[in-house]
Amino acid sequence: MGLHHLYLLSIQTNTHRERISYFSRFCHVVDGSDIARAVSELALLNPAGIVTFSERALRLTAMLAKHLNLPFHDLETVYRLTDKNKQRVALQEAGIESIRFYLINTVSDWEQAVEQVCLPAVLKPSYGGGSIDTYLIEDPQTGKRLVEKLLSNKQIGFDGGRSLVLEEFLQGRPSLPFGDYVSVESLVVNGEIKHINVTGKMPLSPPFREYGHIWPSVLSDSEQNQIYALTSSAIKVLGVNRGITHTELKLTEQGPRIIEVNGRVGGGINEMAKISLNISLLEMAARLALGKMIDFPVFNPERVYFNICHIAPTRPCEILRINGEDELLSLDGVSSYRPYVWAGTTLPGGSQTNEINMVLGKVDNHKAFLDIYQRMGQCLRFHLRFMDSEEVQILNAHELGAI
Repeated sequence: MGLHHLYLLSIQTNTHRERISYFSRFCHVVDGSDIARAVSELALLNPAGIVTFSERALRLTAMLAKHLNLPFHDLETVYRLTDKNKQRVALQEAGIESIRFYLINTVSDWEQAVEQVCLPAVLKPSYGGGSIDTYLIEDPQTGKRLVEKLLSNKQIGFDGGRSLVLEEFLQGRPSLPFGDYVSVESLVVNGEIKHINVTGKMPLSPPFREYGHIWPSVLSDSEQNQIYALTSSAIKVLGVNRGITHTELKLTEQGPRIIEVNGRVGGGINEMAKISLNISLLEMAARLALGKMIDFPVFNPERVYFNICHIAPTRPCEILRINGEDELLSLDGVSSYRPYVWAGTTLPGGSQTNEINMVLGKVDNHKAFLDIYQRMGQCLRFHLRFMDSEEVQILNAHELGAI
């Protein structure tokens, strides 16, 4: 592809610092925590393009792109993509989505927020992702206490976020055994939008933790076309002109409703493209950044592909032992299993989706997928101790994620 050997890293945590020596073995590492210094260092490398696959890095990448005169989302577009209040305002003013919402900057905003939005509602950071600090609020007293707690923290959601948004809770239609929401993966080239696929989901674990993806979804062609039309309208309104987007939508009795639009490849979606289309969306995004021509993938599924991630509990715990991994790998339909935790791992708890593994595979139909989904979760057994207890418990992956 003629890519420059460049890796841009924003150093903000010890974890990032520990990764520098690893990345330095095969690419040039630039410290992105100092914008002016990063721009100077990058300019010497004469970069041909810039891209990110991280929600946290979208704003940084846009600032660097502006200074280096490289194609990327402009800053105004990036703020509409990453600031949930700005995105809601843009969609509402364009008549795309009429969801009730209210920006909360101080605790004194709470009563007005409840009056305007009504409960139940979803409380989330204006700048965040992965369900970090995201909660379903069903009574005003609990909500106010949570707002007080969150606003007293040094950080809400991602770095740079100091406000909350209260949004109308979109009631999903009955969809079990599948989830009541989907995502759309889209390619944008010079304003032209092509949708790759509608991604099906499994039911969320409270408050809003995700389990992974399936291709194709169980939706009809007519409903998928309705979802594509809504997604295209939102992408245009937000000003996306180039790149790959990941749009999440709720399936309601009144039709699909937009949850949010993200200006990058969705988490776990590249793996779906690899096993089903034999393409890399990361490579396609890099080609777009370089101004290269790309072939739009056509998804004509003959099988059902899945990327399932079992998730950590909301309570802090220590993993003592894991059993059943060989049993999971032996299941007919599983092609790969990647663990992210092992004996001695401490899980911090919290509201966010914290993936503890990734399982990829394919089966003949959705019925076969539901069967293997249950079996995968049952055969993995975690020996663990919650931090508020001395008792050792043994839970399967389904039981662990439900806590």
